[in-house]
Amino acid sequence: MGDFILTLPAIAALQEAFPKARLTVAVSPAVYPLAARLLLGVNVFTLSGSFFRFLSVLRKEEFDLAVFFRPRMRTALTAFLAGVPRRLGTGYRGYSFLYNLKHYEHRQAAEKNEADYSLSLLQPLGIEKPLRFHTFGIDAKEAGEAVKKFELDFSKKWIAIHPGSGGSSPNWPRENYIGMAEKLSGAGFSIVWTGTASELSGINGPGVLLAAKTEIWDLACLYYLCKLVIAPSTGPLHLAALVGTPVVGIYSPIRVNSPRRWGPLGLKAKTLVPPVPECSCATGKCRRGNCMELLSVEDVFQAALNLAERPAVSLSSGKQV
Repeated sequence: MGDFILTLPAIAALQEAFPKARLTVAVSPAVYPLAARLLLGVNVFTLSGSFFRFLSVLRKEEFDLAVFFRPRMRTALTAFLAGVPRRLGTGYRGYSFLYNLKHYEHRQAAEKNEADYSLSLLQPLGIEKPLRFHTFGIDAKEAGEAVKKFELDFSKKWIAIHPGSGGSSPNWPRENYIGMAEKLSGAGFSIVWTGTASELSGINGPGVLLAAKTEIWDLACLYYLCKLVIAPSTGPLHLAALVGTPVVGIYSPIRVNSPRRWGPLGLKAKTLVPPVPECSCATGKCRRGNCMELLSVEDVFQAALNLAERPAVSLSSGKQV
């Protein structure tokens, strides 16, 4: 989800560069319901199924150009075998010989946002655009209808907390999320927890648990109606930023996981990192052992309070931030 959302500015740049082209975007099955709503006028399909199914699709559609924002040997080989004339991808993979248009840039350096890296990939096509991020406005009535099943009273001030990270980077301790929820509840906010059953297992703090109850569009509508969303570096954080809701992101000091590379886009995003030097530790192998514990509940609470108490701003679809 997060990868797709951070690729949207590059997809828009492709549309602008080739206004008469027929654009097709391949996404994962989980992301498809969101992509189909966002990319109006674009052919969106999923990569589910066998290698030969994907090969058949590429041959049938007779694409002139394939761009690989998320390089995988399987998809690169498929486009090569399908005879796609121009195939653009990174030049630093063992299978990069399968591309005939290459961009040489190491994303592991984490010197800029992932969205900027995706835009840079388009340079061999002569496309050099500044990063522009557009929020996606959801009609409040439509959002309300989508989340009726959760039976939440939206006359209250709701803050959503998504404590799971999917294991992509070190996370804040669970007890810290609970402590923060208690402080926010004491400040007059209602708390709703989102995530999988395992991510919300053991959550005994205040609020409503929606464990494994939110499909991607439900989640987008729910976040749109909230005052704030708090989450670690994970897809739902980017989804909340996409629908224009203020977000507080909790990040690790590991360079490749840093908010400099994976932070949410938009003007209403705040990211917090433990007060230690940036490091090159591997996820799950922290040399210090307790980095994430050093980020205090009070610091996150104050950041959340400052964003949640800002006056609401009416957002329309396509608003540039």
